[in-house]
Amino acid sequence: MIKGVALSILASCLFGLLYYYPVLLHSLSVVDIFCWRLLTSFPAIVILIIAGKQWSVITALFRRIKQQPLFLIGLLFSSVLLTIQMMIFIWAPLNGHGLSASLGYFLLPLAMVISGQIFYKEKLSFLQKIAVALAVLGVAIEIYITGAFSWETAV
Repeated sequence: MIKGVALSILASCLFGLLYYYPVLLHSLSVVDIFCWRLLTSFPAIVILIIAGKQWSVITALFRRIKQQPLFLIGLLFSSVLLTIQMMIFIWAPLNGHGLSASLGYFLLPLAMVISGQIFYKEKLSFLQKIAVALAVLGVAIEIYITGAFSWETAV
């Protein structure tokens, strides 16, 4: 559990630094920055796959695509959604909408909890209900104070 918490904190810190990436490259277009992110992400992903000895997962993915060709449509759809999200997160800081875009990331865990309850019939414990209620309250206060709920937040 300690390893998971540490990796989660590290991921959050890296995500926070990622906000400044487009700001440092402001002379480039959104598409150029997006392409650079893809190019720099690919070697990192390969290193993580090698370090984690996860090649079997990659081969299993290709086998699943071969067995279930419609699965490829789902993968393509999710990559389009990820592309939209990445483009907004690059565009927003460059155009003064960083707070609005970032607020959407606070809504994501809440949306995941709701999805889990609706689609997977998950039940929350008492403490989890308190945590979700506090998260909803925090997001609501932030939206009220900043007035930052916009289309970027929703996307």
